[in-house]
Amino acid sequence: MAAIFAVGSIGVLTTSFKEIVFHELLNFSTGKDIEPSSAPETFYILLVTSIVCAVVSHLLGVKKDQVLVFERGTLESFQCSNSIIHCYLGSVTNISGIDVVVASENTDLNLGSISGTSVSGRIRKLAAEKDITENLLKDHLFDHIQDWKNNQNTLGPYNLGTCIFSPPFNAQLHGVKSIVNAVAVKKNHHNTFSIDYVAIDNIIEKSITYCVSKGFESIFIPVFGLGSGGLSPEKCIDITVKSVIKQLNKTDYVLKVFIGVYREEDCLALLKSIAKSV
Repeated sequence: MAAIFAVGSIGVLTTSFKEIVFHELLNFSTGKDIEPSSAPETFYILLVTSIVCAVVSHLLGVKKDQVLVFERGTLESFQCSNSIIHCYLGSVTNISGIDVVVASENTDLNLGSISGTSVSGRIRKLAAEKDITENLLKDHLFDHIQDWKNNQNTLGPYNLGTCIFSPPFNAQLHGVKSIVNAVAVKKNHHNTFSIDYVAIDNIIEKSITYCVSKGFESIFIPVFGLGSGGLSPEKCIDITVKSVIKQLNKTDYVLKVFIGVYREEDCLALLKSIAKSV
């Protein structure tokens, strides 16, 4: 528990030092010696200080707001079959050099707001065309999905597991070669949501198979359902991680898989889940 409390106190660290911190927290919380830290003494001083601050805040009933991380940070990596799984912390808008990015959509297939913080909205923004003052000129991905929907026999809701493979549009400026809009979250009545392991497994299988067939070398996959109302972050993380590992173990293909979160506390849970599963 101390390791988990300590996460809330490391938001001011640099990205490089965060790697050391998350690495040592991972070893501490999983009980595995994944790899020794390059600066153990410094870390343990920081850890003790962080634990004291976090515990005091906890005892006083102070609730720290969850902070979204916007800068990109690729932390621990893990070998899985012939592939490598990377933990990606931060906004997908800072992505670079990853061939395929997957966006999580709900069953209405209405993309997230282009000015919002959802993965769907951020990827939509990444694909859009803007002028030098960041004014929107062309909402490419939204128009593309609308055209796809108009060609279907129904305007929704769409089946969980549905995947739409799209061009990168302006995301190609970040090295992206394709976008996958995946229906992963079921929108229920009263604005509640649910996820389904079989559907997420199908999405990840389709996405990895797509990479293999096209010769793509890397893919970004968000933790599906993370941030949706009423869903447990730990459950969402475990479902996504187990599915990724399951699909990678089916192929000898060499692929870099970036599993993405945008909160530090979710990153630690992600690291723990992968470390215990590979």
